[in-house]
Amino acid sequence: MNTSTEESKTQDQQSKGLTAEERIQTFIAIQLGKSAEGLSLQEKKEKLSSKFKKVMIMMLLNFGFVVFFAVSFYYDITQLSTLWFNLIIVFFIINVLFYAYQRKQLKEATQWIDSKVGENNGREL
Repeated sequence: MNTSTEESKTQDQQSKGLTAEERIQTFIAIQLGKSAEGLSLQEKKEKLSSKFKKVMIMMLLNFGFVVFFAVSFYYDITQLSTLWFNLIIVFFIINVLFYAYQRKQLKEATQWIDSKVGENNGREL
């Protein structure tokens, strides 16, 4: 069952015309901006690592807000109506999910850079 999911992902990527490597390079270019063009692989990895740390902090903060609002609502500390509480919780949970996806992408890009550094023994692409 897992291989069929991987096969469908590969087929989706092929239908869009992007290989996994092109997709990762595009992601790195988007995350690092125009300044990424002149950077070495090691510098790109360092910048992605700092971005990864920022994403983790934001994900933890959003998760903390979810816990804070849930506890305050559960113990009737807040005066928020149920509608507002649900909207706030949904908003922060969506944020956590987006940050988790971005975290996954950053890890994948860092691993790709590590593999390229290993293949090229530190030479530039």
